[in-house]
Amino acid sequence: MIVKKYKQIILGILFGTLLLSQSIEIPGKFINEDGLINIPIFIYDVDSLESIDIIIEYDENIILAEDIIEDPVEILDSSYTFIPNISVPGIIHLGIYSNAENLFSGSGMVAQISFQSVGQLGDF
Repeated sequence: MIVKKYKQIILGILFGTLLLSQSIEIPGKFINEDGLINIPIFIYDVDSLESIDIIIEYDENIILAEDIIEDPVEILDSSYTFIPNISVPGIIHLGIYSNAENLFSGSGMVAQISFQSVGQLGDF
């Protein structure tokens, strides 16, 4: 009998406080070897969002960021500008800002990052 062993990696949880009760979250997810996954970026309890600057570091020998999907559920209006940068393997930089008077308040998904597994995940 041949047993096929599946390997997975969990992407860590980033949860930080912005100001007071405002927060940002990237949920932990699993990705199969040679897999592709979209990881959401959520903001919570934001009051008058002017800007966000997000820097994420990851092991580029295991996964690579392929794309950043801006405002996938359309919670931000057209006054927001996204400045994504995934050109440096292992580092994601995402800036979001607005100069408008009518700023977003609330919670929701502001972006998704597409990751591709590219390397040996190791034995678990």
